[in-house]
Amino acid sequence: MIKLVELIICPERQKPMLREVYVNPSDVTSIRTTEYPYGTSYPDGLTPQAEFSFLEGRMGRPMTVVGSPTLLSHRITTNQRRLLKG
Repeated sequence: MIKLVELIICPERQKPMLREVYVNPSDVTSIRTTEYPYGTSYPDGLTPQAEFSFLEGRMGRPMTVVGSPTLLSHRITTNQRRLLKG
């Protein structure tokens, strides 16, 4: 499992917020770059220079996470190698 930071809309306040999410790397089928989807309203702790990726797979639903596709791909493949080596 790898820990990622997901970008979501808070239902109570209708504002973007960040939350930690754990994803099984083998469930990720595609990663692509995406733009910040919420205009100029940034959650606390997030700068306009941040990069975002859109993940799809067998996670139950697609998600937008903080980080470039290159960074996420590296984290996923590094985690899988550790699991295989035991």
